[in-house]
Amino acid sequence: MKIGLALGSGGLRGAAHIGVIDELEKAGVHADMVAGTSSGSLIAAMYASGMTPSEMEDAALDITARDIMDPIGYTAFFLVAPAFMLLLGAGYLFFRRVITWHIPISFCATVFVAGWIQGWALGTGALVTSVFHLFAGGVILGAFFMATDMVTSPVTFTGRLIFGAGCGLLTMLIRIFGGYPEGVSFAILLMNCTTPLLDRLTRPKAFGTKTLKRAEAAAK
Repeated sequence: MKIGLALGSGGLRGAAHIGVIDELEKAGVHADMVAGTSSGSLIAAMYASGMTPSEMEDAALDITARDIMDPIGYTAFFLVAPAFMLLLGAGYLFFRRVITWHIPISFCATVFVAGWIQGWALGTGALVTSVFHLFAGGVILGAFFMATDMVTSPVTFTGRLIFGAGCGLLTMLIRIFGGYPEGVSFAILLMNCTTPLLDRLTRPKAFGTKTLKRAEAAAK
């Protein structure tokens, strides 16, 4: 009987596969074939190359956010280039006045600030971490093309600012503390539920309404 390992994704959490492989090796269970996706594919490649669990652990611990970003290599190009094309499309939407700046800017600014705080707290580089969070995953796509949907987003400018900031905050909370590596879609869906409330709380009052009500109350 042959044994195969299928290693899943999960960003940095994919390093947990190393511990599983280590325990299997200690139990005398050796995989005949191995496959993986995303971060799991990196662990699978190291295991298939003959690296021991301890060697894989050392290699994983040596990886930093700067290595992932690789500012002068191919990683940065393939990370930023798609986002740049999306920004060109967003610029066209701005030019045609299809969307406003309130949701995208507040969304991206919140992600950037939260990434800066995370990078500063973990010592991985505040700027590198914040830029990585901003351009990785679906932040640009979600901020400019999904969260700005006219049916499910607030109609007031203040409501849109709160909506975008909420999307960015939930995205980072899911990324950092959740078990799912990407949280853009979930964040937008959750904030969509708050749209009626935001519209109600941030709806501007008609000029003179309070004065008229006071006059009516005084007349009574």
